[in-house]
Amino acid sequence: ALEDVPHYQKRIIRTGVAYGRPVITATQMLESMIRAPVPTRAEVSDVANAVFDGTDALMLSGETAIGQAPATVVATMARIATRAESEASYRQWAERLGRQQRKGWDDIADRVTAAVTHAAWQAAIDAGATAILCCTRSGRTARAMARFRPDARLIGLSPDPRTVDQLTLSWGVEPVQVEEYTTSDEMVWYAVETAVQHGLVAHGDTVLVLAGAPDRHSGAATDVLRVVTVA
Repeated sequence: ALEDVPHYQKRIIRTGVAYGRPVITATQMLESMIRAPVPTRAEVSDVANAVFDGTDALMLSGETAIGQAPATVVATMARIATRAESEASYRQWAERLGRQQRKGWDDIADRVTAAVTHAAWQAAIDAGATAILCCTRSGRTARAMARFRPDARLIGLSPDPRTVDQLTLSWGVEPVQVEEYTTSDEMVWYAVETAVQHGLVAHGDTVLVLAGAPDRHSGAATDVLRVVTVA
Protein backbone atom coordinates (compact mmCIF):
# COMPACT_ATOMS: atom_id res chain seq x y z
CA ALA A 1 0.00 0.00 0.00
CA LEU A 2 1.09 3.57 -0.67
CA GLU A 3 1.25 4.46 3.00
CA ASP A 4 3.75 1.66 3.59
CA VAL A 5 6.37 3.10 1.21
CA PRO A 6 8.20 5.30 3.79
CA HIS A 7 8.43 2.41 6.26
CA TYR A 8 9.75 -0.01 3.64
CA GLN A 9 12.27 2.58 2.49
CA LYS A 10 13.65 2.94 6.01
CA ARG A 11 13.76 -0.83 6.48
CA ILE A 12 15.52 -1.40 3.15
CA ILE A 13 18.14 1.25 3.95
CA ARG A 14 18.79 -0.17 7.44
CA THR A 15 19.09 -3.72 6.14
CA GLY A 16 21.39 -2.77 3.26
CA VAL A 17 23.70 -0.79 5.51
CA ALA A 18 23.77 -3.54 8.15
CA TYR A 19 25.05 -6.00 5.55
CA GLY A 20 27.58 -3.60 4.06
CA ARG A 21 25.72 -3.12 0.78
CA PRO A 22 25.90 0.41 -0.65
CA VAL A 23 22.42 1.94 -0.59
CA ILE A 24 21.49 4.54 -3.22
CA THR A 25 18.28 6.50 -2.72
CA ALA A 26 16.87 7.88 -5.95
CA THR A 27 13.80 8.80 -8.05
CA GLN A 28 11.98 12.14 -7.92
CA MET A 29 14.17 13.50 -5.13
CA LEU A 30 14.14 17.07 -6.49
CA GLU A 31 11.81 16.59 -9.44
CA SER A 32 10.27 20.07 -9.30
CA MET A 33 13.71 21.51 -10.11
CA ILE A 34 13.46 20.18 -13.64
CA ARG A 35 11.74 23.51 -14.25
CA ALA A 36 11.72 25.42 -10.95
CA PRO A 37 14.76 27.23 -9.49
CA VAL A 38 14.16 25.91 -5.95
CA PRO A 39 12.78 22.62 -4.59
CA THR A 40 9.56 22.16 -2.65
CA ARG A 41 9.57 21.82 1.13
CA ALA A 42 8.57 18.16 0.77
CA GLU A 43 11.52 17.48 -1.54
CA VAL A 44 13.98 19.08 0.86
CA SER A 45 12.60 16.91 3.67
CA ASP A 46 12.76 13.82 1.44
CA VAL A 47 16.46 14.33 0.74
CA ALA A 48 17.28 15.10 4.38
CA ASN A 49 15.33 12.10 5.67
CA ALA A 50 17.19 9.76 3.32
CA VAL A 51 20.41 11.01 4.92
CA PHE A 52 18.99 10.60 8.44
CA ASP A 53 17.93 7.05 7.51
CA GLY A 54 21.57 6.24 6.70
CA THR A 55 21.64 6.04 2.91
CA ASP A 56 25.10 5.83 1.33
CA ALA A 57 24.36 7.97 -1.73
CA LEU A 58 21.68 10.13 -3.33
CA MET A 59 21.01 10.00 -7.06
CA LEU A 60 19.43 12.45 -9.47
CA SER A 61 18.01 11.47 -12.85
CA GLY A 62 15.58 13.67 -14.78
CA GLU A 63 16.63 16.73 -12.80
CA THR A 64 20.08 16.61 -14.36
CA ALA A 65 19.28 14.77 -17.61
CA ILE A 66 16.60 17.15 -18.89
CA GLY A 67 16.44 19.85 -16.21
CA GLN A 68 16.98 23.51 -16.97
CA ALA A 69 19.80 24.00 -14.43
CA PRO A 70 21.49 20.67 -13.63
CA ALA A 71 24.47 22.24 -11.84
CA THR A 72 22.11 24.16 -9.54
CA VAL A 73 20.22 20.96 -8.74
CA VAL A 74 23.42 19.13 -7.80
CA ALA A 75 24.59 22.02 -5.63
CA THR A 76 21.17 22.20 -3.93
CA MET A 77 21.15 18.49 -3.13
CA ALA A 78 24.71 18.71 -1.81
CA ARG A 79 23.75 21.59 0.51
CA ILE A 80 20.73 19.73 1.87
CA ALA A 81 22.71 16.52 2.40
CA THR A 82 25.62 18.34 4.05
CA ARG A 83 23.27 20.14 6.43
CA ALA A 84 21.49 16.89 7.29
CA GLU A 85 24.81 15.15 7.94
CA SER A 86 25.78 17.91 10.37
CA GLU A 87 22.72 17.01 12.48
CA ALA A 88 23.00 13.23 12.16
CA SER A 89 24.26 11.20 15.13
CA TYR A 90 25.41 7.68 14.38
CA ARG A 91 26.77 6.64 17.80
CA GLN A 92 23.57 4.84 18.85
CA TRP A 93 23.26 3.37 15.36
CA ALA A 94 26.74 1.82 15.64
CA GLU A 95 26.13 0.48 19.15
CA ARG A 96 22.87 -1.14 18.06
CA LEU A 97 24.49 -2.60 14.95
CA GLY A 98 27.29 -4.05 17.09
CA ARG A 99 24.73 -5.88 19.25
CA GLN A 100 22.57 -7.09 16.38
CA GLN A 101 25.36 -8.39 14.18
CA ARG A 102 26.42 -11.02 16.71
CA LYS A 103 23.46 -13.13 15.63
CA GLY A 104 23.21 -11.97 12.02
CA TRP A 105 26.15 -13.69 10.31
CA ASP A 106 26.48 -17.39 9.45
CA ASP A 107 29.78 -17.37 7.58
CA ILE A 108 32.89 -17.39 9.79
CA ALA A 109 34.69 -14.81 7.60
CA ASP A 110 31.69 -12.49 7.90
CA ARG A 111 31.58 -12.95 11.68
CA VAL A 112 35.29 -12.17 12.02
CA THR A 113 34.97 -9.10 9.78
CA ALA A 114 31.96 -7.88 11.75
CA ALA A 115 33.76 -8.33 15.07
CA VAL A 116 36.98 -6.64 13.94
CA THR A 117 35.27 -3.66 12.30
CA HIS A 118 33.13 -3.14 15.39
CA ALA A 119 36.29 -3.28 17.52
CA ALA A 120 37.92 -0.76 15.16
CA TRP A 121 34.97 1.61 15.56
CA GLN A 122 35.34 1.47 19.37
CA ALA A 123 39.14 1.66 19.22
CA ALA A 124 38.98 4.78 17.05
CA ILE A 125 36.90 6.47 19.75
CA ASP A 126 39.06 5.29 22.66
CA ALA A 127 42.38 6.11 20.94
CA GLY A 128 41.19 9.45 19.56
CA ALA A 129 42.07 8.32 16.05
CA THR A 130 41.75 10.95 13.34
CA ALA A 131 41.39 8.39 10.55
CA ILE A 132 40.70 4.74 9.80
CA LEU A 133 42.75 3.46 6.87
CA CYS A 134 41.05 0.49 5.20
CA CYS A 135 43.39 -1.51 2.96
CA THR A 136 41.20 -3.45 0.58
CA ARG A 137 41.43 -5.16 -2.79
CA SER A 138 37.71 -5.78 -3.27
CA GLY A 139 36.33 -2.87 -1.20
CA ARG A 140 34.85 -5.26 1.34
CA THR A 141 36.84 -4.00 4.33
CA ALA A 142 35.98 -0.34 3.68
CA ARG A 143 32.29 -1.13 3.16
CA ALA A 144 32.20 -3.22 6.33
CA MET A 145 33.76 -0.35 8.29
CA ALA A 146 31.45 2.24 6.76
CA ARG A 147 28.45 0.41 8.26
CA PHE A 148 29.36 1.91 11.64
CA ARG A 149 29.42 5.50 10.34
CA PRO A 150 32.58 6.35 12.35
CA ASP A 151 33.41 9.90 13.41
CA ALA A 152 37.02 9.39 12.30
CA ARG A 153 37.90 10.03 8.68
CA LEU A 154 37.37 6.85 6.65
CA ILE A 155 39.94 6.24 3.91
CA GLY A 156 39.74 3.29 1.51
CA LEU A 157 43.08 2.34 -0.02
CA SER A 158 43.19 -0.18 -2.85
CA PRO A 159 45.64 -1.16 -5.59
CA ASP A 160 42.66 -1.90 -7.85
CA PRO A 161 41.40 1.21 -9.72
CA ARG A 162 37.98 -0.41 -10.21
CA THR A 163 37.59 -0.81 -6.45
CA VAL A 164 38.65 2.81 -5.94
CA ASP A 165 35.86 3.92 -8.30
CA GLN A 166 33.26 1.69 -6.62
CA LEU A 167 34.06 2.98 -3.14
CA THR A 168 32.93 6.48 -4.07
CA LEU A 169 29.37 5.22 -3.46
CA SER A 170 30.01 4.06 0.11
CA TRP A 171 29.17 6.39 2.98
CA GLY A 172 32.07 8.55 4.13
CA VAL A 173 34.76 6.60 2.27
CA GLU A 174 37.52 8.66 0.66
CA PRO A 175 39.00 6.21 -1.87
CA VAL A 176 42.66 6.39 -2.87
CA GLN A 177 44.72 4.13 -5.11
CA VAL A 178 47.80 2.67 -3.42
CA GLU A 179 50.84 0.69 -4.57
CA GLU A 180 50.65 -3.11 -4.66
CA TYR A 181 51.72 -4.75 -1.39
CA THR A 182 52.63 -8.32 -0.46
CA THR A 183 53.18 -8.29 3.32
CA SER A 184 51.30 -6.80 6.26
CA ASP A 185 54.17 -4.46 7.17
CA GLU A 186 54.41 -3.24 3.57
CA MET A 187 50.65 -2.73 3.48
CA VAL A 188 50.65 -0.59 6.64
CA TRP A 189 53.61 1.49 5.41
CA TYR A 190 52.02 2.15 2.00
CA ALA A 191 48.68 2.99 3.61
CA VAL A 192 50.11 5.57 6.01
CA GLU A 193 52.52 7.09 3.48
CA THR A 194 49.82 7.42 0.84
CA ALA A 195 47.41 9.03 3.30
CA VAL A 196 50.09 11.55 4.32
CA GLN A 197 50.97 12.34 0.69
CA HIS A 198 47.30 13.06 -0.08
CA GLY A 199 46.97 15.34 2.94
CA LEU A 200 44.44 13.02 4.60
CA VAL A 201 46.46 12.51 7.79
CA ALA A 202 49.31 14.48 9.36
CA HIS A 203 52.46 13.66 11.29
CA GLY A 204 51.61 12.97 14.92
CA ASP A 205 48.09 11.71 14.16
CA THR A 206 46.87 8.45 15.63
CA VAL A 207 45.31 6.30 12.91
CA LEU A 208 43.89 2.80 12.65
CA VAL A 209 44.91 0.48 9.82
CA LEU A 210 42.34 -2.18 9.01
CA ALA A 211 42.67 -4.99 6.48
CA GLY A 212 42.65 -8.66 5.65
CA ALA A 213 46.02 -10.41 5.54
CA PRO A 214 47.50 -9.51 2.12
CA ASP A 215 48.65 -13.05 1.32
CA ARG A 216 45.09 -14.38 1.24
CA HIS A 217 42.46 -14.22 -1.48
CA SER A 218 40.18 -11.23 -2.02
CA GLY A 219 37.05 -11.55 0.11
CA ALA A 220 38.77 -13.27 3.06
CA ALA A 221 38.03 -12.03 6.57
CA THR A 222 39.14 -8.60 7.73
CA ASP A 223 41.36 -9.63 10.65
CA VAL A 224 44.26 -7.15 10.78
CA LEU A 225 43.85 -4.11 13.05
CA ARG A 226 46.76 -1.87 14.01
CA VAL A 227 46.91 1.42 15.87
CA VAL A 228 49.66 3.59 14.39
CA THR A 229 51.09 6.99 15.28
CA VAL A 230 52.08 8.76 12.07
CA ALA A 231 55.80 9.47 12.33
